Parts: sequence; structure tokens; C-alpha cells
Amino acid sequence: MDKLYQQYAARLIIPVHDAFVFEAPIEHLLMVAQLTARVMCEAVQERFPQLRPQCEINIDHSECWNKDGMALALQEWCDQALKAA
Repeated sequence: MDKLYQQYAARLIIPVHDAFVFEAPIEHLLMVAQLTARVMCEAVQERFPQLRPQCEINIDHSECWNKDGMALALQEWCDQALKAA
């Protein structure tokens, strides 16, 4: 992925289970997302040719790693955990 991302000035931040968090210039965001989905599907299909995997692209809230776009979600969760402790 890192090599593929280089041509778009993008970088892989972290793979999380069945997803990738990446950083890319906004003008390349859709292309990098589509590339990521294609590579993920091809990797599964290479190992299991009988499968026809599909990937969901979620770039609705590109300003935030949280898929719902709630940038403060982690901080709010931490605050609640500290209060409960």
C-alpha cells in the first residue's frame, strides 16, 4: 500500500481489522480510497478465488478519523471513563 500511495502523496496511518486509515491530499482522496478498496478486495480474492468481496468506502467525514465525523468522540469517551473511575 505504501508504494501505491506514494504517487498520490498519501500515506497509510494504520490498518484496523478490515479497514485502513490513510492520509491523502483532498484532491486525491477519492482515488486513494478506490485504490485501497480495490487492493483489499484483490487480496481476499487472490487467496479465495471463489469469493467476490466488496469493500465499502467511507470518506464522508474526511476531516476526522472517526467514521461518523465526530472529531471529539474520543475525548468525550475519555472524559466519561475518567468520571466513572
